[in-house]
Amino acid sequence: MASIFLSWSSPDVDAVLPLRNRLRDLGLDLWEYSEDMPVGSQIHQQVLSAINQVQVAVICFSDATAGRDWIRDEAAWCYQSYLDKTRSLKHIVPVWIAAHPKDKIPKLLKDNSFPVFDLATGGGDALERFAGKLFELLGHDAPLTIPAALFSMTRKQCVKLFKANAQYEALAKLCLSVGMPPPPGLFKSLADRYGETPEDLAPFATGKPLLASINATLREANQWRVRAKKRPLMLRWMQDELVGPAKLQKARDLWTSRDSLLVVDSVSAFHPDIQLKLLEMPDLNRTALLWVPPYTRHLAVLESSLRTTAQVVARLGDAFTTWEKEPLRSIAFDTSTPVGLRLWLHRALTGVADQEEALPEALAAMAEVRSVAIQLRDVLPKAGGG
Repeated sequence: MASIFLSWSSPDVDAVLPLRNRLRDLGLDLWEYSEDMPVGSQIHQQVLSAINQVQVAVICFSDATAGRDWIRDEAAWCYQSYLDKTRSLKHIVPVWIAAHPKDKIPKLLKDNSFPVFDLATGGGDALERFAGKLFELLGHDAPLTIPAALFSMTRKQCVKLFKANAQYEALAKLCLSVGMPPPPGLFKSLADRYGETPEDLAPFATGKPLLASINATLREANQWRVRAKKRPLMLRWMQDELVGPAKLQKARDLWTSRDSLLVVDSVSAFHPDIQLKLLEMPDLNRTALLWVPPYTRHLAVLESSLRTTAQVVARLGDAFTTWEKEPLRSIAFDTSTPVGLRLWLHRALTGVADQEEALPEALAAMAEVRSVAIQLRDVLPKAGGG
């Protein structure tokens, strides 16, 4: 049975589901009704059964939902189980998950003085503290925070880049050299990679954002790490803190003090704004670099062939399908397919040392993959140049 029960109400869905996913990415086992409710079951009975078997109840709410019947009822059920010393539920953790200018709290929780976590306004620091608290309550070591940054254009920036002269000509020449279509087909092929935000980068033929693949692999890697008695990893996405006007020293210190992950979309590196941000990055000595090449969408069709071959060749099959075993070091993959990405990332994440400071051997393990060995200054055009 799960260790954590997650309570929430539908108006807060846009904030709760990403939180649920982040917690599961850390290897935490939680019960959440939208995914874990058996089809055709009685909601009341299933919720009570889940509450009575977990160790921690997390109750999410906002000003809009603190007084709703569903939150009130689940808070009461959790409190009853909490008071029953024969039950496993030992901790109730209230959470502001969305806007709360009036700081509304469900009455029962307020009357019993349960301290409330504020995840609506606390940013990455609050999420890190919250995750650490859950691990503490469960009797486990807190996750190890790995700072990560993703640098990619938005679709608007992509259109602007296409209108440039010398830089776009260089980009077009590069893309044509690896078999991509000539303009105007090239324009659409590249523009399809981008969205409204940098996090929307979707280089593969599946059309799924790159972050979705990274988060899925993080969850698999953390499940492996938990079974191996290692601390799970928590990716702290912080590019704005690293290169923004404030250049927050806390973020830069975190980046340089331990293993970190840098994801760079190679096409975006032709945009002057992205170049300037990359050049403002702090020391890369402890960084695993994931370089997303311009041809990924076109080579993604090879993934099915790779999987078919892997099924025939036993040693390859283990590397592609068994995440509990370390991928064979003798096989080199780049990131031109979702399979290549997952293999590289899984190796990098499971190889991170189980302590606060980065170790040279952990970084050396990451560097064994070809895509990590690229030096930014060798592949970036000069900022502002043609």
